[in-house]
Amino acid sequence: MLCVIAKLDEEANERLASLRNAVFPDSSALPPLYGHITLVTYLPEDHKAFVRDCGDILKAFPAFRVRYERIGHFSLGSVIFAQPSESPYLSAIHRRIAEKYGQDLDQWTRGEDWFPHTTLLSVPAADPDDARRAMQRLFVPFETRIGRVEFSLVGDTGFTVLEGADLK
Repeated sequence: MLCVIAKLDEEANERLASLRNAVFPDSSALPPLYGHITLVTYLPEDHKAFVRDCGDILKAFPAFRVRYERIGHFSLGSVIFAQPSESPYLSAIHRRIAEKYGQDLDQWTRGEDWFPHTTLLSVPAADPDDARRAMQRLFVPFETRIGRVEFSLVGDTGFTVLEGADLK
């Protein structure tokens, strides 16, 4: 599975990691935060043409800003996330890739079910709503720059960034 991700800048990554660490002080038990927003998840194994086509699509887009507005959690799981407000550029990149490759994308990124967010952590042993509330109390909305999109291959033990494209 190959994810196309909008990479957060280092300042945003540090802000979100600090928020997570403030609520879960034993942060050594947490995996490092690689701040990003998943645009699409491509399922076929052969992804060379997909990466090339996405690179062509990305050439039309400038770097842009997104504003993180809130902390939430998925009601059917224990994932806590930071949610950006609606972003025309983020939505346009997603839409352009999904229009061309929708049938090859996973169910969450192929169309209207796409929900842009940055996963902060999964808290299976804790009450996710308590953790979300604690993070929300400390959270201060902020903007960040999206200047790079990466192609990340997900494996059994993590992910590997294969390529990236800097936005103009």
